[in-house]
Amino acid sequence: MAASPRAACKPAVTAGQRAAWLTAQHYNTPAITILDSLGRDVISIAHNRVEDPNGSHIFGGKHYRDDRYFTFTKLDAEGKPLWIRDARGNLVMQYITPVKATRWVDEANENIPVRSVPCYDIAGNMLFQHSMDGGDRWMLFDAAGKGAFAWDFNQRQDDSGAGCSMQLPVGGRPFPRLAAAHAEPDRRAGEGDDAAPRTEQDEKEPEEATRDSTHKGVLPAR
Repeated sequence: MAASPRAACKPAVTAGQRAAWLTAQHYNTPAITILDSLGRDVISIAHNRVEDPNGSHIFGGKHYRDDRYFTFTKLDAEGKPLWIRDARGNLVMQYITPVKATRWVDEANENIPVRSVPCYDIAGNMLFQHSMDGGDRWMLFDAAGKGAFAWDFNQRQDDSGAGCSMQLPVGGRPFPRLAAAHAEPDRRAGEGDDAAPRTEQDEKEPEEATRDSTHKGVLPAR
């Protein structure tokens, strides 16, 4: 009985052996991180190995070449990142405004533009970021340094419980607006959003109480 075509094409190695073979092709290709004089990450190098007939590395009877991809991080004087440039020369992330040109060919330098400023508050919290893929994103933090809320250029809001809503002002630039519960700190405790409005009689009650205490010889509260 002849063997079926499926059985004839069955590989002679197991899945584990195949995984080990593919891993061995990339032996001795570690990732490298270069630090500056203050110990901060400024350059990351990814080491890859691809098949190339003219490559100098030989494994399993095939030739491979070594490729290295550099990622640069621009830091300010305090060590906070200003932008990240990938191996293709594109600025994938920026933490300044106005932002630089994304492609290296459009702005072939690592200088901070004259009118650009870092987007961090006085405590070092990030307030704005520009992603090559995701666009602009804004963030605000409370006094304890915890994220209050964040939103992006598409008005998608990431509310973390600070009670905020969005409105679009003239010019199209979004900005946060506190909700009514936070915009009215003098609201009486226990009143909800559906509480009955104060009537004219309610407004007169404190005045009448003060007038009665004055007639009885009690000085009104100041």
